[in-house]
Amino acid sequence: LLYLDTVASLYGRSNLFDVIKRTAEHVDIPIIAGGGIRSLEDIDNLLKAGADKVAINTYAVNNPNFIESAVKKYGSQCIVASINAKKIEDGKWVVWTDNAREPTKKDVFEWALELQSLNVGEILITSIDNDGTLKGFNSDLAQNIAPFLKVPFIFGGGYSPLEDLGLLLDHDVNGIVIGSALHYDKVNIKEIKDKLSEIGIDIRTDLPIPLTKFNKTSNKNVSIIDYGVGNTFGLMQSLKKIGVKTNIISTADEINNAERIILPGVGAFSFAINKLKELKLIDGINEFVKDGKPLLGICLGAQLLLDESHEDGINKGLSLIPGMVSLIDNTNKCKVPHVGWSSIYKTETYGESCEIASKILDGGKAYFVHSYEMKVPNEYVMMRTNYHGNEINAFIKNNNIYGLQFHPEKSGKFGLNILKNFSEL
Repeated sequence: LLYLDTVASLYGRSNLFDVIKRTAEHVDIPIIAGGGIRSLEDIDNLLKAGADKVAINTYAVNNPNFIESAVKKYGSQCIVASINAKKIEDGKWVVWTDNAREPTKKDVFEWALELQSLNVGEILITSIDNDGTLKGFNSDLAQNIAPFLKVPFIFGGGYSPLEDLGLLLDHDVNGIVIGSALHYDKVNIKEIKDKLSEIGIDIRTDLPIPLTKFNKTSNKNVSIIDYGVGNTFGLMQSLKKIGVKTNIISTADEINNAERIILPGVGAFSFAINKLKELKLIDGINEFVKDGKPLLGICLGAQLLLDESHEDGINKGLSLIPGMVSLIDNTNKCKVPHVGWSSIYKTETYGESCEIASKILDGGKAYFVHSYEMKVPNEYVMMRTNYHGNEINAFIKNNNIYGLQFHPEKSGKFGLNILKNFSEL
């Protein structure tokens, strides 16, 4: 879901927090929020409200250094650069800000490459001329820029029902934005999915999960560590949905008294490990694990379990599972970050003792959003995914310590079953 407050910059406001929070209480799919972002605090508040990523347009144009600061704190996978593009002559598009109210002198192509050099995780380009018209995408704009982008590329502006999906067959275009066509009932989600399947694009087909599917309430609590990194609210809502008792903790004493804990995380490794040190949580986590109680790391939280990371220099991790964190190999021209739902499969190490993934079948689709991957010895790898020829470790385990590179709370029935199993250990 993409939420954009289109007049936020005009009125100097940031009003999305309540909308995002109310959405995250009921919706388990990833949310991008944008409009009026002018500080790291704005990003913090949106993530705390339940957003998974933020889109930045006007403030990035006026303050490119802000992108660097945001990426350093939250990681590139969390930052989406939004560009409003208007054609002024054949082959020439310029950047507009304030939701296409203010022209700049920036060339769209050059600005997209500059944003890429600033390590944004995705680039979203909207054609101003076509936006809201339902007359079809400006495919020339998309196809002229897409081959030069090494990060995932999302395109929007003028989607014509069922006619523009073919743009996704060009692997340089990774996603499209659909607004008016859905808002005005010109097309529905089922028709879109049917058409995607018809033209050969693999999609996630999970249906909404009835609450009766998870009607057995666990008699044990799951505690989520809040150390100022990531979307704890969305994770908590997903656990509540499946009947799991949850509470948020943020001290070493609370960790020691917990029955089982989840260490989530969205952002940069160095910032996260330093927050754990600052809050004096590391000794508490180590003692918790020594007691044999179950610990689940999610995404960045899973990476923190390893010995070290090579993101933003070399930073030591918790050393609970042997291994290191390194940038995803993009020599085969795959785009980084790895964003989206990917099928995962069991390794030879999996075994029947892999409690939290019991009865999980190969081919289940999990939601990934990461630029760095976990490199660990094979004996600790339970599941992997294949991302354009790269074998990515998706699920690692060391006795009572579990790590998921993907987000189970955003992975439909597949992911919610894993959370349910963890709650019953």
